Amino acid sequence: MKWLKFLLFTFGLFSMTTLDQALARSGQKPGPNRPNLREVASTNDRSAQNETTKNDPDLKLAAEYDKQYKWSQMVVLLAPKLNTLDRQGLILLAKAYGGLADSVNRIRVLELASSKAKNDYYILTLLGDAMVENKQFDKALDTYKQVLEINSKYEPAFVGVFNAYNDSGNKYEARNAVGDLIKRFGKKPVYLSHLCRIFSIDDFLKKTVETCEEATTLDKKNEMNYIYLSQAYINMKMPEKGLAALEKALKHFPKSSPVALALGQYYWEQKDFVQSKKYFRQAVVVDEKSTEALIGYANSCFELHLLNEALESFVRACKINGSLSRELRAAYVKLRAQKDEKWVQKYEQGMNRCL
Repeated sequence: MKWLKFLLFTFGLFSMTTLDQALARSGQKPGPNRPNLREVASTNDRSAQNETTKNDPDLKLAAEYDKQYKWSQMVVLLAPKLNTLDRQGLILLAKAYGGLADSVNRIRVLELASSKAKNDYYILTLLGDAMVENKQFDKALDTYKQVLEINSKYEPAFVGVFNAYNDSGNKYEARNAVGDLIKRFGKKPVYLSHLCRIFSIDDFLKKTVETCEEATTLDKKNEMNYIYLSQAYINMKMPEKGLAALEKALKHFPKSSPVALALGQYYWEQKDFVQSKKYFRQAVVVDEKSTEALIGYANSCFELHLLNEALESFVRACKINGSLSRELRAAYVKLRAQKDEKWVQKYEQGMNRCL
C-alpha cells in the first residue's frame, strides 16, 4: 500500500477535487473527474436565466465575461449594483467571486440571493457548495437538506452532500453518499470512479477490484482507476495482474505522468532499477516539474551507478523543492561510506547548488 499512498499524496487524491467544480458557481473548467452538472439544472431555470440576461445589457456583458473567465471584470461591473441585481445578476456575481477564490463575498452574495427567493433550490445549492469550499461542512449539509426538502430529486444537492463528507474526511459517509448517487442516478462514470477511489483508500480489496474494473470500462478518461486496481491486485498477492493493469493503463494513457510514475514505483520496489529508471524518466518527460519523478529517476540512476545523471536529477528536484535536498544528502552519505572521493566532492558541490 505504501507506493499507492505515495501517489495519492503526490496527486492530492486523498482530498480529491469535488465532483461539481465544473458548475458555474466554481469558476473552473470541467475536467475528467468533474461532471458538468450545469446540465442537471432544470430547463425552466436555464430559460429564466437566459431571458433575464437578454433584457439587461450589463448582465449580457457579464455573461460574456463569464465565458472568458474574466472574473475581475465581472466583479467591477456587478458589485456596485449589488442591492439592485436580480436573481441572475447575483448568481453571476457569486460565480465571479468564486473564480477569484473570494469565498466570504461569494457566500454573502448567495445568502442575499437566497433571502430574496427562499425556496430557490438552485441558489441554495450554490450556497451549500460555497460553504463546502469554505470548509463550513455542517452548514453546507444543513443547506443541502433544505434543498432536498424542496426538491427530493435534485442531483446537484446529492453531489454536494458527497462533497461535504468527502472534503471533511468522513470516508464512511462519503462512501455512503456516492453509493446513494449511483443508486439514484445510475452508474455515471465519475461516480463509479470516486467509489473506486474510496474503496481503495479504505483497503477493501475485493470491492476495489470489482468497482475499479467496472470504472476502467465506463470512465475512459480516468487513469487513476487502473492505478487503484493495480494496487488492490498487488495487495491480494497477485502482482502479475497488478502489473498488467498498469501496462493496460499505459496503452490508454501514454502521456500520463501518474501512470508512468506508478510503473516506476512498481519496478523500484521490485528492485528492477533499469525499468524504474525508464518509467520515472517517462514521467519526467511528461511533467518536468514532477519532483517525485525526478527523485525516482535520480535514485534509479544512483543504484545503476549513473552518478552524473543521478546528481543532475537530484539538483533539479531540490531547486523546485528545497526540502528534497535531503535525498541528495542521503546519496552523498552513501558515497562517503563507499569512500568514493571523486563523487563525494561532486555531490558536495551539488548540495551547494541546492542552496
